[in-house]
Amino acid sequence: MTGPHAATPAHQPATGAIVIVAPTGDELPPSARPHQMAIAVHLQPSTVPLTHATEPPRGRHFAATVQHVSLRRTLQALRHHHVTAVIAGSSHGIYLADQLAAALGLPANSSRTTHVRRDRHEQAQALRAAALPAPCGIRTTNMTTAIRWMRFVRASAYVLAPANTAVAGAHICRSAADVRVAWTALQRTARHRAGGNELVLQEHLAGPQYVVHTHTHHDRHGTPTHRLTSLWVSTRTANLLPDRDDQLDPTGLLARSLALYLHPVLDHLGIHTGPARARIVHSPDRGPILLSLQTSADPPATEHRAGHHTSRITLIAPEDAVIDGPTLRTLTCLPTVTALTPALTPGAPVTRTIDTDTSPGAFILTSTHPEAITEDHHAIRRAEAGGLYHLARRPR
Repeated sequence: MTGPHAATPAHQPATGAIVIVAPTGDELPPSARPHQMAIAVHLQPSTVPLTHATEPPRGRHFAATVQHVSLRRTLQALRHHHVTAVIAGSSHGIYLADQLAAALGLPANSSRTTHVRRDRHEQAQALRAAALPAPCGIRTTNMTTAIRWMRFVRASAYVLAPANTAVAGAHICRSAADVRVAWTALQRTARHRAGGNELVLQEHLAGPQYVVHTHTHHDRHGTPTHRLTSLWVSTRTANLLPDRDDQLDPTGLLARSLALYLHPVLDHLGIHTGPARARIVHSPDRGPILLSLQTSADPPATEHRAGHHTSRITLIAPEDAVIDGPTLRTLTCLPTVTALTPALTPGAPVTRTIDTDTSPGAFILTSTHPEAITEDHHAIRRAEAGGLYHLARRPR
């Protein structure tokens, strides 16, 4: 295994088709190079949670679509194309993506760690078994068991979150009462979005959090090589709601330090090919520690440009509401705003933000002056508090 790398110029484009298993939308990830043919493999609705099954298989960027019924039939359909890579488009596609890649004789992630790559507790256990630092925690479906463990550990604070790494939502808990308040709603979220109701209670680790995107490819000798492609420092509210992400130089010293840490982590979690997204906390006492890892398709990248600062401001709706048109138009005209994703329209309904998945969207701000970004960040928050959302009328 070669050593870790910060971002480097992209290697020569490959030819052939890339298969994306269980995609969640019509946007292709950076892994699907523009000149490659992209093929979507959709899972049977009965095998995935409602939130994924009801999403329309839009895929206007896909050249072909395969409905998965059985491994044999899907392989038969894919063999009509020159497939050069298979990646999971969501956590629901990880298992099938590993199977298809192995059956097609393509680089595949380790089948021994398929379940680990979907479960934050299993990831911590795997790292601890490899003598790497990891959060102390417990995975359970029983609230009483979680509270009993919490009283045994006696940490100053804990994080309660769904076990499945693809499900957003985490709560800081400082007492058994906090756990009781958050438990039912989080378990419902986990069941609705991932099909399971297991939660993880972990010690809360203080320190800056970083989101690190990597891509693993095989060199000319067939050896997996990890490459850091994007780096963000993540800021959250006191309630762990997403607030602001600031892009950092993926070739700088911090990036190299995090890449050095992440190299053995990816190895021990069986990452041999494709994209990965890691959330890492840098603890003042213990150094970098993995909080969670996902290996589904990475989102379209925002390219880092020297001398430019880029931030992503996540919208936070306080209640179920509709978008106010004039306020939205004012925000889109702020000096540093370059994009709003997904696109919002006046009058669009939004739900109360409880995690990343329930946010109405995010503004992308870019400027050569970081102070200008901070000013517009504050302007967005003021608009949210004073007019961006009209509270939805509830039925009597």
